[in-house]
Amino acid sequence: MSVSLKNIDWTECVNDIRHADTNAFRQLYDGFHCDLYRFAQNTVKSQALAEDIVQDTFIKVWDKRAQLDPDKSIKSFLFTICRNLCLDTLQKAGNTESLRAEIIDNYEAQIDDNELSLQNEALLNHAIESLPTQRRIVFEKAKLENLSYDQIAADLGISKGTVSDHLVKAMRAIKEYLKK
Repeated sequence: MSVSLKNIDWTECVNDIRHADTNAFRQLYDGFHCDLYRFAQNTVKSQALAEDIVQDTFIKVWDKRAQLDPDKSIKSFLFTICRNLCLDTLQKAGNTESLRAEIIDNYEAQIDDNELSLQNEALLNHAIESLPTQRRIVFEKAKLENLSYDQIAADLGISKGTVSDHLVKAMRAIKEYLKK
């Protein structure tokens, strides 16, 4: 049975963790692992280091569980520990050649990926802009605004069949444009 993490009472969860409840700790892990990983990865620019930092964050929380204060934000506590571990890792990287090289390589790869993504986005925007006006409007309403065929047809005063036809032709034209 899956419980929505949005509905978790974190105060109660922290109280349970203080009493060594591993199920409550699993909820805490499930609730914050992804956000902490994203934060650490953006800070240290290394997937492996980020995963280690997140694991160390949760180990520290478990080791200090008896001192947790249920009246304070567990999220802030987790991110403070994670940030401090990131800073420690970066400081160590300054003194360790292999660690520094790994961080620099990952940072450069991320910059290359971002540049490629921006180029692809610009190319896609050109492809969309090259569509005939009505077809472009239908495409944008369907794909960018996530409107249904019925909503698009009502907005533009056209049939659902015409909406479908425009989308099929728009997708075909965009694929052809991107192939060039």
